[in-house]
Amino acid sequence: MAKVLDSLISGLQAEHESAARDLRDTESYILHGPTLERYAFLLDWATRAIERAHVDDSEQITATPKPRKGRGGKTAAPKKAKKATGASESVTWTDTIPNLLGTISKLLAQLSSQKMWSTTVEREAFLKCVLLSTSLTLFSYSRKLLLSCIIRPAYRIAENEQYMKAAEVRLHVYKVLAIAVKHHGHGPTAQTNIIQRLTFHEHLSEPMAELLSLLSVTYDHQQLGEEVVREIANMNFAVGTDTKAPRSFSRFLIKLSELAPRMLLKQMSLLLNQLDSEVHVFH
Repeated sequence: MAKVLDSLISGLQAEHESAARDLRDTESYILHGPTLERYAFLLDWATRAIERAHVDDSEQITATPKPRKGRGGKTAAPKKAKKATGASESVTWTDTIPNLLGTISKLLAQLSSQKMWSTTVEREAFLKCVLLSTSLTLFSYSRKLLLSCIIRPAYRIAENEQYMKAAEVRLHVYKVLAIAVKHHGHGPTAQTNIIQRLTFHEHLSEPMAELLSLLSVTYDHQQLGEEVVREIANMNFAVGTDTKAPRSFSRFLIKLSELAPRMLLKQMSLLLNQLDSEVHVFH
């Protein structure tokens, strides 16, 4: 499966380079849209399949068979565990992650999505993986295409705590998301995704703060960070029912205050609601 992913990455790179050569010819440029959409779909499918196989292999490796007794009551010697199918590929997948994210970020950095797709819906379709009817095909009729989110693998990789411990992977995830927000109108969707991941993935509290700080400092884009802080300021946490979510948001805000203090100072009057909260979000 990892070899399939390598082939898809190579194909996407080649199509991206071909599209870049046609950038000045609008009619030729938009014809690359459907091919890029299909590569995006296949990349999303491949990363999902590899992640699923990776989890299954991990479960298979950690499962220890119950010892059986041989003839005469002696415990039979345990057989050597067979190497799980795809285990070697999971290592290759881990090594491939930086290349995958690097390819996606390079594509997003050089892609003129406004020129490739004439409407906001079509541009978001390429980013968000939706089912819609599009006329950007070589055929004379529209047909429904399942368009994959070209940045969806970045979100999926970020959800794995082990991957995010690697600095190279972390930086690639930040770059993909930052470019999508800055140049491709991904801000509103990113805001929803950040809130969701802070709620359900506690290990992302500090990385999401680092992402918003990177957007502010390197990409001169403070709007997303300010919108996320405003949304958190208006949130209500149930007392005594859930400590994980408040702790995650607390760590996020503390880290963001260290990296981008001005961003939080602008919203401090709104954050007073959380400071006075009984769930002690800032503890």
